Amino acid sequence: MKLTLGGIRGTNPVTGTAYTDFGGDTTSLMVEGADGTRLIIDMGTGLRSIDQKIRRTREQRLLNIFLTHYHLDHLIGLPAFSPLYDSTWTLKINGPRLEGFSVGEVMHRILARPFWPLQMEAMRAEVQFSDLENPGPDSQRLVGGMQVRWCPIHHPGGCVAYRIDEPATGASMVFATDIEWHESTGLERADFIRLCTVPKPADVLLFDGQFSPETSGKYRGWGHSSWKEAVEVATTAGIRRLFIIHHSPERNDISLHAIEGEAQKMLATARLGRQGHTIEIANTLPNSTGD
Repeated sequence: MKLTLGGIRGTNPVTGTAYTDFGGDTTSLMVEGADGTRLIIDMGTGLRSIDQKIRRTREQRLLNIFLTHYHLDHLIGLPAFSPLYDSTWTLKINGPRLEGFSVGEVMHRILARPFWPLQMEAMRAEVQFSDLENPGPDSQRLVGGMQVRWCPIHHPGGCVAYRIDEPATGASMVFATDIEWHESTGLERADFIRLCTVPKPADVLLFDGQFSPETSGKYRGWGHSSWKEAVEVATTAGIRRLFIIHHSPERNDISLHAIEGEAQKMLATARLGRQGHTIEIANTLPNSTGD
């Protein structure tokens, strides 16, 4: 299994020389299985770099997309996504039903007039929508050789975390953006830890760490965690390889390097996610590209 971090910035994209090490695009991740199956999680501005990678593909023009929630920083890459305009592609877009809206309804609204010149009905690709049924840590969906599971996490308006297992290789990962750990209920925490640990602790955890421990109280209710909570959750779940994500747009490279150093004092293998990097996962603890 290989992960490509298209974007790991939270709230809104940032640009400039102060953001070159960690990147400034918002959330989008591609997961590639050993059998060639590919899926995308979220469609922030980081989707454009993933688009550049997949548009060269001539075979297996089928793409599964899983959405965590429908806030704009996680969807803004959708309108310009080139496979939408190509009749040789089939896109299966999966997501939770949140605040009364299905994933299909949300996607149509994003492309509705007057927000975009072409509406979903005009797209040339075959686009299929599927709501995630029975939200909980034991729900699952098979995508090629990968097993996708999900559970609700604490965030205004709702959000889900995903776990992806690849039985053929034993590789596994958990992706939890936009989670407010200190406001989570006991049941929400228990379900998430179950997602992380069953059938075994995941090889890699990507976890929201937008705030610092000193300032997280100021932003209570905003739907995000601190980098320290990310480390604590990884430790509780027995996951050694932690990548802290959803970096605040206020944090430049200097600030993020300092946070990474502090996190590694608590967990030596902790890293902050870096836009454009790939992470290789196998059934034993490997070295990751850019790790």
